[in-house]
Amino acid sequence: MSDGTYSNETRLGAVPDILKGIEHFDLTQSDVLVIGGDTLFLHDFDIKAFLDYYHQQDGPTCLVARYTVPDKDVSKMGIMEINKDGIMIGFLEKPSFSHSRFGCPCFYLFPKEALHYLDLFVNLAHSSKESYDATGKFLAYLYPQFKIATFPISGRVDVGGLDSYKEANDLLKKETKTK
Repeated sequence: MSDGTYSNETRLGAVPDILKGIEHFDLTQSDVLVIGGDTLFLHDFDIKAFLDYYHQQDGPTCLVARYTVPDKDVSKMGIMEINKDGIMIGFLEKPSFSHSRFGCPCFYLFPKEALHYLDLFVNLAHSSKESYDATGKFLAYLYPQFKIATFPISGRVDVGGLDSYKEANDLLKKETKTK
């Protein structure tokens, strides 16, 4: 599906693209899994366990993946704060400082009851595309209004550039040799 843009300058942004996809494929009455295309999960990631955990939640609840990130990577990604039950209670997109070390890759399962918040967020009077280009900024908007549970994973590789692509390639080669 094309969002109708042809350049980085005219792109809609990540969150509007998610909304456009939901509307285009008529998914407004469905639960929706959003996966960032630049994420490679480690070998022990279990999608079935993630989905089972989602279905065990009490009432409509979003579910996002989380993992512990090294101090040096905190400023490179969305960092969330969670309570003792694993419920999101704070979110910062690429903070310069945070006590939390829970990274949140773009791997979200939204119940249909939460989808209208995407539309509300996108249609707020934002001053710049940066306000809604990072998907984590939507989570920061959403968590005070809608329950977001977290699912622990061991880690992931962000394949966002040549260096991380090489890291992912080396990791896959190593995992292939151990099988």
